[in-house]
Amino acid sequence: MLPRGEAVAFRQRLLASEHRPSGVSRNYLVFVVWCRMRPATAPMPVTDSQREILEGVSRSGVAAYRDVQRARVLLLAAEGVANTQIAATVGVSPASVKAWRERFAQDGLKAFGGVRPGRGRKPSIPAEKVEVIVHATLHEKPLGETHWSCRSMAKAQGVSPATVQRIWSARNIQPHRVKTFKLSNDKRFEEKLVDVVGLYLNPPENRSCCRWTKRARSKRWTAHRRACR
Repeated sequence: MLPRGEAVAFRQRLLASEHRPSGVSRNYLVFVVWCRMRPATAPMPVTDSQREILEGVSRSGVAAYRDVQRARVLLLAAEGVANTQIAATVGVSPASVKAWRERFAQDGLKAFGGVRPGRGRKPSIPAEKVEVIVHATLHEKPLGETHWSCRSMAKAQGVSPATVQRIWSARNIQPHRVKTFKLSNDKRFEEKLVDVVGLYLNPPENRSCCRWTKRARSKRWTAHRRACR
């Protein structure tokens, strides 16, 4: 890199010279001189632990592609590579490289994989609509049916079945699964229930338990008796 005074003099002599290489414009020569005058990019400070984490993310096969790109950008910035060269190597814009470097210098790896408010993909359905779908699923029933399905809810709310499925899956809602307790229709159910529960609560002395099993390829039942504890 030339000192600034020598670089300015070299540019003036180069522009005034009539013996320039063929096919080389004056603007290109000015750009070359400007690059020589520009100071080198200082390496970005990175601790050993941060470097280890970034190297792991950059080699990961399961991390998000944007996180892998960001890790590669920060590693190159730690080596003192210029933003334009980093952008060309990784395949992002120089503005993204600059923003990621500034964010790392400010927050470190605290919010490495996060998306700042206002950035990223916007939700296609308002939060109010999601609440309406959830409330209808939990507290209402479709006409003539026992529970909601994705198609019936989508038709009632004016959305797609895939949208309803995503909302239910995110909140672990399963309308088809009903948690109820059904009593037996036996007229002597209460009497039998009292007898069975009484045996467990107040078992008699010298008691024994019997278990009846039916052997394979046979119509005979066999009783197995053992002492109950």
